[in-house]
Amino acid sequence: MTTTVSKTKVKNHIYKAIAAMTSRIYKDNDWSGVSSVLAEIRLALSRISERLNLQVSVVDGGYHQNDGAHWKEYQLAIIDTATEKKILAGNLNAHGAGTMEDPFARYDMSVILW
Repeated sequence: MTTTVSKTKVKNHIYKAIAAMTSRIYKDNDWSGVSSVLAEIRLALSRISERLNLQVSVVDGGYHQNDGAHWKEYQLAIIDTATEKKILAGNLNAHGAGTMEDPFARYDMSVILW
């Protein structure tokens, strides 16, 4: 028997788990902040239900720039591995908060799921 969970519950569970991590500035050269957020999302998904097998798939969406804003995008998909069905999609964006010369010397992050 397959157990289901609402999309809203999954989103809220993830947002709650990563709230503190997306409310701060990171200063690293290897995107360890991004890795930490993704690890916390994976942990949150494992805690939703013992009978569900939800996983996050991550695709590097590259660097972007618009009107002086700089960000690095990661495209997310939350997948039910039992059915191979995508439950949610979203983006994790690392927003440059450094200097004009090095926008990613510091960065903050946002996660939006739909």
